[in-house]
Amino acid sequence: MGKVIADLAASAASATFSVENATSSVNYVLSKTDGSANDHLKTDGSGNLAWVAAPAGGLTHFSQFRLTTTFTNDQDPITTNLVEVATPVGFGKLPSVAAGATGSMAVSSGVYTFPTTGLWLVQGNFTQIQPANGAGNDTYNLSTTIDHSSGPTWAIAAKTYMAGYYESSKSGSISYLFDVTDTAECKVRFGADVHIASTATQGDANENRTYFTFMKLADT
Repeated sequence: MGKVIADLAASAASATFSVENATSSVNYVLSKTDGSANDHLKTDGSGNLAWVAAPAGGLTHFSQFRLTTTFTNDQDPITTNLVEVATPVGFGKLPSVAAGATGSMAVSSGVYTFPTTGLWLVQGNFTQIQPANGAGNDTYNLSTTIDHSSGPTWAIAAKTYMAGYYESSKSGSISYLFDVTDTAECKVRFGADVHIASTATQGDANENRTYFTFMKLADT
């Protein structure tokens, strides 16, 4: 059976105790300072113990951006009329700070930047109407960049094909699990490459028609 030997001398800078068993012993050093309420005891792997705040649980970020105005033909990336969703009343987000503020997603010229590293689920939802004289496949994509050493190098990470026929309305979605390892280098943008002239990608200022969702699932 093991035993614990403690050295709690008042003059010591910290309390030291050893946990011994039949084959080995481990020395631990515990800081004399008390932690805050609900703190946990954490080791650095070398026997030094400290009080730290408990890790946050659950999702820490969820937000959406919507296209507010319909556009026709190609737009890759989609750069204009993008706002963070705030209506109708009751819409929720995490954290409750404005887009671009510390801790929230930001968008500039169609490029979305992340507030923190981690595993992020990125989704794009698109609604479009083909013109009266059009029929065929249109393409929407989600592209990422992870290399800014010599300028952004974009690669398509997800794509959806939307087939339509003469004034038909349709919708499609794409998603991608993005491991954001560096917030300065890992970014996202969305694009529309339509094959039928005057195809309309629908936007609306008051409801989600074409919109993009960002959700942080976990730290990496």
